[in-house]
Amino acid sequence: EHLARIGVLLKTGINDLAKTHGLDEYVECLGYPCRTILSFTGNGYFDELEMKSFFQQELIRRGILWAAYHALSWAHRESDINRTLHAFDETMLLFKKIINKKQSLRSMIEGEPVKPVFRKVADFNSYTAKIKP
Repeated sequence: EHLARIGVLLKTGINDLAKTHGLDEYVECLGYPCRTILSFTGNGYFDELEMKSFFQQELIRRGILWAAYHALSWAHRESDINRTLHAFDETMLLFKKIINKKQSLRSMIEGEPVKPVFRKVADFNSYTAKIKP
């Protein structure tokens, strides 16, 4: 019950913020309330991994350790969700300014953007067959 309640607060809060900032075509919080993930859509203007990198950078600056998903626990309280939503609000405001000013998102990211973790493999079975005894 607790995880569902705070999960709904976080999920609806993020999606409401995206709508408020006019970013719902770029950012959406998806999944079950207790285990959500942020989905980024660049719409031909932005690279999705750069979007993720920017959000991660700005949330970390605001004290929120984040990697696109939200793994809620019994320890999370409504105050934690409110603090997280405040950080998302500030980050979305910055992202909206980048859009409005037609700025390069890459230039706003310190360091290298995140890279894909899982890569497509042409014939996965041929690789696994080689390592069998």
